[in-house]
Order: sequence, then C-alpha cells, then structure tokens
Amino acid sequence: MNDVSEELEDRFSDIPKAVQCLLKIAYIKTLCKKLKIEKIRQVKDEILLIPTTRYKTKEKVGYNIVTELEELLEKMCSVK
Repeated sequence: MNDVSEELEDRFSDIPKAVQCLLKIAYIKTLCKKLKIEKIRQVKDEILLIPTTRYKTKEKVGYNIVTELEELLEKMCSVK
C-alpha cells in the first residue's frame, strides 16, 4: 500500500482523501484475507471482525460433536 501511495504521489502530487481511503480499504481487505476474516461489520460504536472458520464434523448430532469441537478449538489456540 505504501509503495502504491508513494507512486501515486510522485506522479500526481497530493492524493485526494477518497483515493487514500480506497487504498486503505484494499489494504484492509488483503489483511482480512490473510487473517481469514470473512466480514467486518459496524454496530453502533463497535467493529465486529467475523472470522471464516469452517470445519466438517464427523458427526451431525450427539455429544461427540462437543468433544470434537473442543479438540478443534484447543488445536487452533495452540497454533502460533
């Protein structure tokens, strides 16, 4: 993003606020994709980052799904 901003500024001098905002939005989308964030929503004074996490379960109903989910989340927490 910084390289593109510098290039635009070199060619056209001052970058309008609207263009700066578009560059930042593109950068945010890139970061979200990298972090597997599916949606960003604003609700009043909060910004919600909604992750994309999909997991195929081995079981559709029953108590084992709870154990399966627990194991999955523990693995996700231990990944650094």
